Amino acid sequence: MIVNDRWIPDDQFVPFGAQYYRAPTPRPDQWERDLARIRGHGFNTIKLWAQWRWNNPADGVFDFADLSRLLDLSHSNGLKVVVNIVYDVAPAWLFHKYPDSVMVTNNGTRVEPAVSGCRQVGGSPGPSYLHRESVEARRAFTEELGKQLGKHPALYIWDLWNEPELNGFAFREPNVPTLVDYSSHALAAFAQWLRTKYESIEALNESWNRNYRHWDEVEVPRNPATFSDMIDWRMFFVDVMVSELQMRLDAIRLHDADTPVMVHTVPMPFFNMVTCASDEYRLAALCDLFGNSLGSAPFAAAVTSSAAPGKPIINAEIHAIPGSTINCPPVPDFETMKRHILVPLARGVKGFLFWQYRPETLGVESPAWGLTDFEGGPTPWLESAVRINDALQRHAPAIMKARPIPAQVAVVNGTRNQLFDWCVGRSIERHHKSIEGAFLALYSRQHNVDVISTDYLLEQDISRYRAIYYPFPYYIEDDVASRIEAWIADGGTLVSEAFFGSVRQSDGLHSQRVPGFGFDCVFGAREGLRTSGSAAFNQYKDLSSEADVDSDRILLQVTGTLIHGQADRRVTGYRFAEGLIPEGAEPLGYFEDGRVAITRATYGHGQAILIGTLLGYSYFDHRDATVSRLIADLVELSGARPSVLTDRSEVRADVLHAENTSLLVVVNTGPQASDVAIDLGRVLNSFDKTTDLISGEEVRTRAESGSLNVHLSLDRNGCGLYLIQ
Repeated sequence: MIVNDRWIPDDQFVPFGAQYYRAPTPRPDQWERDLARIRGHGFNTIKLWAQWRWNNPADGVFDFADLSRLLDLSHSNGLKVVVNIVYDVAPAWLFHKYPDSVMVTNNGTRVEPAVSGCRQVGGSPGPSYLHRESVEARRAFTEELGKQLGKHPALYIWDLWNEPELNGFAFREPNVPTLVDYSSHALAAFAQWLRTKYESIEALNESWNRNYRHWDEVEVPRNPATFSDMIDWRMFFVDVMVSELQMRLDAIRLHDADTPVMVHTVPMPFFNMVTCASDEYRLAALCDLFGNSLGSAPFAAAVTSSAAPGKPIINAEIHAIPGSTINCPPVPDFETMKRHILVPLARGVKGFLFWQYRPETLGVESPAWGLTDFEGGPTPWLESAVRINDALQRHAPAIMKARPIPAQVAVVNGTRNQLFDWCVGRSIERHHKSIEGAFLALYSRQHNVDVISTDYLLEQDISRYRAIYYPFPYYIEDDVASRIEAWIADGGTLVSEAFFGSVRQSDGLHSQRVPGFGFDCVFGAREGLRTSGSAAFNQYKDLSSEADVDSDRILLQVTGTLIHGQADRRVTGYRFAEGLIPEGAEPLGYFEDGRVAITRATYGHGQAILIGTLLGYSYFDHRDATVSRLIADLVELSGARPSVLTDRSEVRADVLHAENTSLLVVVNTGPQASDVAIDLGRVLNSFDKTTDLISGEEVRTRAESGSLNVHLSLDRNGCGLYLIQ
């Protein structure tokens, strides 16, 4: 954790609390009582919104009286405050003064300011990020915030961007006609971006496959049919978002050089690169801390922590009590509330803020989303949160110092490949399901897995990974391919799904030989006949009843001897059957028509494994244990092994290490109660006792056949946090 004069050292407390104020609610007459109650619960942190429209009601007028009073009340109650600066509620005066500031869609529609369900004061989604006067207005607002509130003793963190996205809530679904931003400001900035990137018109022509003679002939991309231009167009906005965050950081630092800064993002598929342009990995690089919304699931927690290696992570919006005016919130039981905390804690997340303390009272999100009842009184789930927090605070030093066991395996999440997927199918489904499915398959087999970007591959040390799994690797950048080849030659194991490098970034052309980039020599195999499910449907008709046949399910037979010695297994892939022609590689599996489906080859000191279908997607859709076992088997050919073993496939266990103690997080993912034995012999030499950190009860342990086992009983969907000493 970062330590300064307003940051309590990391062994003192676990940041725990809730979002409290989004003007104009809760009303001022409730503040004093509510904040006293929050502290009375044992919570230590709240989050407040500083809204551009609300706190900058006129040009040059800044009114932070509400936030100042809330900070004073928080300080008197011993609460730390995260100030979340929200800019996608632009002031009315801005649009009157600069009517040309709005974003414009691909079909020419002006994106006028409006209210939305969670931007109730209006001004959403805000002006074009390339409108110069609007940028300066945001800068002035940020500077004034830092000047007026930056020295307040209750201020804990500046959260500089709430769920970054390019177009707010206006057009989040990635449709061609509603893409933004085609305003004149954005088009001019894009033209300059292209000149900087390509330097010459000839280089741009090579990439886009055009024959422009002058820069003023270059058309803005409007149709994704040829990939390269549209991918450039969307990556331009990724750069715009990074530049915007840098501006906000510089502005807050003008008057406040000490308070840590963060951003909290939303993982895919809820946000996508096409419309949101929010690259977690690049945004995290500018922050002291990093966070997320919707971060309670294993994949979301892994993406966030992987995007900010070595930095503190806060779950900034835990969505435990969602609902709307006509959809009552679910009633989360104690186990559900624990999962919101313990699943991300297993990934090293150290702070937990619920959305929100009181139920919403304004708009369609009311009356939902609160830890309290509608009048601010206690609820069973508030009592659960209090109980969990009490346990965390009692053991704060161990929790804050404990670190997860480093991952030996990484799954690749390629930003441009996601854009490519949308270009070819108007959806990011293949990209998203393939990545999350591969992660979940390995997660279900007890592996610690990072989810890394292609930028990470180029900029970070990847030598610590024994294996890299590359899902749906159709579109690959040239330098990424070179980096992976060198890593394999140095001893790494690449496990790739079908179509590796079929389209190259450098020229946007489909490779005549697949795998691309000369990787047929790395894999010792090349693509032969490629088919999709519709063509393969009848071949598999006799293998099951008509009702069970699915044209997107591709069957293959594993014949090679893998790590667990289970050859001759039938496994289901997704939609595509890329027949492989071995040229030195060992076949490990076949499609039902006899084409080779999986190959393995040595390359330098490492090895390359090629799978002729999309196993990650298949696992995401069907959660088939034979698929997860095959993915794990292929990865474990690298020598990577799970750190912790359980005797129940539905139970996941993670260990985090501190100086003299360790933490054990256990989650039952199955629908039934389970008695489980957890083997800790790979990560611990010995221990004296294991204590349920929340209940305080000691858990029986014993050595069996040289293994160190902890025996636990878990409820249906239950989870637990244990202190090992």
